[in-house]
Amino acid sequence: MLQAQLWERHLLDLATQALDSDTTAHPNAQHETGELEFAYQQCEDITREHSKTFYMASSLLPLPKRRATQALYAFCRVSDDIVDRPTGSPAEALESWRSQVVNGAQAHAENLAEQAVRMAWADARRGFGIPRGYVEQLSRGFALPSLTDWQRTVLTRALRFVGYPYVWTGVSE
Repeated sequence: MLQAQLWERHLLDLATQALDSDTTAHPNAQHETGELEFAYQQCEDITREHSKTFYMASSLLPLPKRRATQALYAFCRVSDDIVDRPTGSPAEALESWRSQVVNGAQAHAENLAEQAVRMAWADARRGFGIPRGYVEQLSRGFALPSLTDWQRTVLTRALRFVGYPYVWTGVSE
């Protein structure tokens, strides 16, 4: 029998904890069909613009999975863009975005694309029963805004070398 590594046990523990969280994404959110279609179209556009390969690969999925996958990609893209903004406090902006996405908090000055991504991602989470804990873990993965891309790459490689393969998902905390 294979023995699980310490980091593997930690990942399994995180996954188990997340499974125990609720799966409801914005339980009071009711959207018109046209709004939701627009939201998913925004996610598709973001995916097509920022990752042509991912866009092509996701286009092979059946429509419900394709839409959910593109909503997930758009959520990650918007989160990363928030971290990379040159003005304001990226940490505060990211926490506000995370609160909107995870808790359904009211948006203050959200742009139309972010609102659409939040709506589509909430619908995808609801439709596929994605536990809130997974979304929280994923959103914590964007919380290192002060590192440059080069620093993040070097740090990731170093931590993976010593046995922490999933640094940005909260595993090394």
